[in-house]
Amino acid sequence: MWLTVWLGVSLAWGPAEDVGAGGVDTGGFATPGEDMLDNIVNGEMTSAFPEVASLASGPAETGPFTSFCTGSLVHPSWIVTAAHCLVGLDQVAAPGDRLWVVFGSDVSGGVVKAVEWAESIPHEQYNGQSLANDIGLVQLVRPVNDVDLVVVNDEPVDSFWIGTPLTFVGFGVTGTSRNDAGTKRRVDNPVVSVDGSIVYAESPDSGTCFGDSGGPSFESTDQGYEQVGVTSFGKGRTCESGAHGHTRLDSYLDWLGTYVPTLLTEPPPPPNQGGNLDEGFGFLDWGVEDPVQGLSGEWSDPGELIGEPTGCNSSSGVPGGLWWLALLLAVRSRHGASGS
Repeated sequence: MWLTVWLGVSLAWGPAEDVGAGGVDTGGFATPGEDMLDNIVNGEMTSAFPEVASLASGPAETGPFTSFCTGSLVHPSWIVTAAHCLVGLDQVAAPGDRLWVVFGSDVSGGVVKAVEWAESIPHEQYNGQSLANDIGLVQLVRPVNDVDLVVVNDEPVDSFWIGTPLTFVGFGVTGTSRNDAGTKRRVDNPVVSVDGSIVYAESPDSGTCFGDSGGPSFESTDQGYEQVGVTSFGKGRTCESGAHGHTRLDSYLDWLGTYVPTLLTEPPPPPNQGGNLDEGFGFLDWGVEDPVQGLSGEWSDPGELIGEPTGCNSSSGVPGGLWWLALLLAVRSRHGASGS
């Protein structure tokens, strides 16, 4: 099987090239975008998913920016992305440039905001040859409190997911020989295989490409989107052929919890409603203050299911004898839309 890592830089420096297993990993295979006619490997441009941002370099907060990877906001101060996007950064940024997380739908034009990196953390056991443990984090110099957070899937991804459509979002190019990164795009491909840390998706003539690396793969549920994985690599010589692999977030919840104070694992309640358990809302909380005050309790074990009665606020929790019924309803509803 060919594993192709795609260099993410493509806005200012010409088409990315296939660096192969021995090359420099600086922003690989990306999350697609859907193309209306001509965008990211048969995806399409989108202004949705405000929590999905470009990892970019540039001289100032106002740009201009060169987009080289993608990431998603899992906490006001933290972006999750691929580890290979966080190594070899001296080859990505031009002299004098700084590193930015840029929110919006068009890095080359309609920028909403840009926040500088404070620190980048690739997984300590990331292997650039095999792409094992291809997950990493970017800490922001200041929190972003006016953008919705990604809801992280905390359910095991297994063979029952095969056939489930996932939505991939990224700022990458629309084809192997193109140079049009910097616009947010999306595409839907079904799950074709799963292993211990990777979920694979494939669809003829569509998928992720250069610069989508680190972007999210989303499952659509009846309560909204949940992030299942992080774009890591492609199987094939070009973006237009072969399956693409995505690092499963559910396999790295403990690792994420060593850095990120809380992870949102259920959609927040609708406006003007409380955070009751039966509304399917929760955090994985490692004992640090919650990003939304008063909506979660502390979890002594990050592996506990949201829905254990110990995780409920006494002011908004389900009465003790009914917690099991609320948990059953929450589990049934989460996969209602995907058919899993």
